[in-house]
Amino acid sequence: MELINAVMSSLNADKDKASFEMNMMLNNPTQKDAINKFKKALSVHSVAKAQIEVLNSIIQQVQDFKESHEAETNPTNSGD
Repeated sequence: MELINAVMSSLNADKDKASFEMNMMLNNPTQKDAINKFKKALSVHSVAKAQIEVLNSIIQQVQDFKESHEAETNPTNSGD
């Protein structure tokens, strides 16, 4: 899980940086190469967002597996 959390942190940083860069281009659209810079930042943002969604799915699957495995190894006696 630590690896997933580290990757998640890195992806969030990438997404935040791309958001900042897009905002910079929106605030200064006359800057040299603004369209290409905006498109590049948009691409980075989109990829990071998609990867974050995949990681969230993986985290959920790991949690579900752990809960299932714990239930199998530590059954509760509801009849007691």
